[in-house]
Amino acid sequence: MPSLEQLRRGGRIGAAASLMGTMFAIKPILAVDHGKIVPLEKVRSAAKAVARLEELAAADAAARPRGQARLAVHHFGNPAEAEALAARLSADLPSCPPAQISSLPAVLAAHAGLGVLAVIVGESGPPAPEPELPAVST
Repeated sequence: MPSLEQLRRGGRIGAAASLMGTMFAIKPILAVDHGKIVPLEKVRSAAKAVARLEELAAADAAARPRGQARLAVHHFGNPAEAEALAARLSADLPSCPPAQISSLPAVLAAHAGLGVLAVIVGESGPPAPEPELPAVST
């Protein structure tokens, strides 16, 4: 997250934490754990935060079965940085297909802020079976 302001406005952190974090250029790295957003790490400077995000994503993808990892890089308002991150991840993970790049919807940017980057690491597998439809009798 590029700024702590959206976290403060959304009530996720207090004014004092926002002020101190801004003074020390703290950039939080967040994760989704069982459907909840949780703090993963706090990094000083945007460049270090993006580098750490890249390290975490590459390690997660490398831990998956060879050739099964799939990546997506999401952004809001910074497509060039997202493309650069996706290119570095592709170089780090030659057995993985290139990352998909997409822009986040504005409603998420309202919570995360302009300039946010996110990496999704998943795994390919067989397609999910079609759900069986109940028999309809007339």
